[in-house]
Amino acid sequence: MATQLKDVDPAKTAKFDENLPHLARIQRALKAPKGQYNTFGGYSYRSCEDILEAVKPLLQNCTLLLSDDIIVIGDRYYLKATAKFIDGDTLEETSVSAFAREPIAKKGMDESQITGTASSYARKYALNGLFLIDDTKDADHESNYEGEKKAAPSKPKPAPPQKKPSAPAAPAKPAPKAPEPVPVNPDAPPNPEERITDQQRVALWDIARKAKYSQEQVKEVLAACGYEGTGSIKQKHYIVICEAISGTPVEQIGNIKKQLIALTKEN
Repeated sequence: MATQLKDVDPAKTAKFDENLPHLARIQRALKAPKGQYNTFGGYSYRSCEDILEAVKPLLQNCTLLLSDDIIVIGDRYYLKATAKFIDGDTLEETSVSAFAREPIAKKGMDESQITGTASSYARKYALNGLFLIDDTKDADHESNYEGEKKAAPSKPKPAPPQKKPSAPAAPAKPAPKAPEPVPVNPDAPPNPEERITDQQRVALWDIARKAKYSQEQVKEVLAACGYEGTGSIKQKHYIVICEAISGTPVEQIGNIKKQLIALTKEN
């Protein structure tokens, strides 16, 4: 029976794969946890530093190098990050590159911080490609929004009042037979009153980022619909909000708020 890597220390697992090329050995053994948490979006994600911390014990005599280049395409600046792996036995080199676009301006950041954010983002995805890290559910770009508020600690619930002892209860009646389960149709549309899924929340933030909406501006749009955050959006309003953000310039946010207030009142 094959050993399940998730139950084995990655550093020990690497010893079992000495006949594999070093890069393949590390790809099989590497487990990079999602050590960061976005309090506004309510999800965990991994950073470039999390990956580096997990991969260092597995390198042994191999070398990992990270480098950045600035590339200009039209009037936009792109940061190209390259992760290079050098096999300590064969000296064979394997490189993977990833790109991140620098925004023209970002609220609360100076130019050096903007470049550093793009570098960290691009390096992370270069490492993902080099070590085959699956990052499809990680929307760490949302963590770049400034001004996240920490979740308020929940207030302790008061103790329930003590009940007076009552007379012995009558013998319980046999429970009625449970109804037969209704088969679920996977192609059925979502319930309009249900909240949107995590994948839909990630997609919404991606749309807002591409439309150059800040976190505060997204919160203004959601407040116009009666929502405090993305986690409470209902299915019936999801498409309307996405289309409004993607189709309205951020300078016209006043118009989009008026439209959404009218649409959500109708529904």
